[in-house]
Amino acid sequence: MSPNNFVSMPRSAYAIVITCGLTGFGGGRLAMGQSATVSAAAAATPVLGLRVDCMHDFNATNGSAQQCLSLSGLSVDLNQESSPTLSAKIRLDPFATPRPSRATSPLRANLPAAGDSAMGIIDQARLTWIARPSLELSLRSYEGATLLPAVSGLAMANQLMDAGWKQLALTLDYNLNALIPTRVVLAAGNGEGQTVRPVTPQQYFGVRAEVTIFEHLQLSLAGAANGNDLGSEEQIYTGRVLKQRCGINVDEGTKGGGHSTRRAAVGVTVSGALVGLEGLRLGAGWQSNLTKDLVADKGGFPSVAQIAEGRCQLDPDLYFVEEEGVQSSVQRTTLNLSFRHNFSSGMYLAGDYSTRRITSQGGSLIRLCDFGADGGCVAGAQGNTSLDQTAWTIGLGTALAPNLDLSLEYFSASFDRHYVNFYYPGADGHADRDFTLFNARLAYRWQS
Repeated sequence: MSPNNFVSMPRSAYAIVITCGLTGFGGGRLAMGQSATVSAAAAATPVLGLRVDCMHDFNATNGSAQQCLSLSGLSVDLNQESSPTLSAKIRLDPFATPRPSRATSPLRANLPAAGDSAMGIIDQARLTWIARPSLELSLRSYEGATLLPAVSGLAMANQLMDAGWKQLALTLDYNLNALIPTRVVLAAGNGEGQTVRPVTPQQYFGVRAEVTIFEHLQLSLAGAANGNDLGSEEQIYTGRVLKQRCGINVDEGTKGGGHSTRRAAVGVTVSGALVGLEGLRLGAGWQSNLTKDLVADKGGFPSVAQIAEGRCQLDPDLYFVEEEGVQSSVQRTTLNLSFRHNFSSGMYLAGDYSTRRITSQGGSLIRLCDFGADGGCVAGAQGNTSLDQTAWTIGLGTALAPNLDLSLEYFSASFDRHYVNFYYPGADGHADRDFTLFNARLAYRWQS
């Protein structure tokens, strides 16, 4: 099957490939240069993963139902290794989301679901050829180059990070075994949110380098450029949410010319370097995303006037407004710090802290609340060009049995001010600038 045929394949054809071609399983792709022989017994059984969450939302109205117990992941991993140099892998999960930076979150209600992607329940797919011992070529479902280090492993970690939607991409993975070991990944894709076929002539290009400076110190550098999101799964989803929340007609979005996004990220990971704290891992990451309107002389949705008609809730990850004659832009800058300490008893303590600033230029809609005598929020006379968010989470976990883990986690997030269109759902239908959540997670053979 050629790459072109793979790109244009309808969803129904994927079921044929899954049934006829991928009948095995495995723990992942082959290591570079490694020769492996998969036994018939090992290639016959898929690997099942299960993830269950029990949440308590402190913002919910007293006496309201809480989401406990709720299934947030049910995966089947299939792996076919036809030779030491050629392998295919696929993961099926009806709870998958095309936003990889939110894949671990137990809060699934406000996430795009499997039905919002042309890949459907196919969470991951990869065809890999090991061209040389240190060189891999893959056709894959790609999650983006600028993901920050996930050190803590907690469900609500990195909640302010965004690396774009999944897409179909070709990747070149190369290991440089020089004085300083370096792994470089080059990616060329359809574009963020274009998982089966391209819908814009502009493409996606990304690069990521992971440098092992010392035995316990790793540095990652990444950059990516997404040419245009017009007609992508992300734009379609955003338009539908705006229609539901704000009553904006999604058809008006076709007047615009789409948006481009430039991303950059730097990450540092330290593990086992401190005497007496060999089980401690530390991570730090910085990410910058700049989204621009490609056609300034065309309006799109939403405009400031459309949003200003009501107090509808906007997603700060997807927020963008356009004004005809103005080239609008939104800059999102995120800093993340995290740790995890594994104890000899099998338990671990972990934490994660993130802060983000969102700055809007041209068509700004970051409006502060003025509170009236009844306590209601109305737009103030002057808007801001930026807002700040913070989020932190801390948790404990342990292995109950082989492949069975339990974690307990407390999460808190907040906006720096009361805003008209940026808030968290509060009690009795009110809006709140703060959000807190407790979650207990039981995971069986779960791989992020």
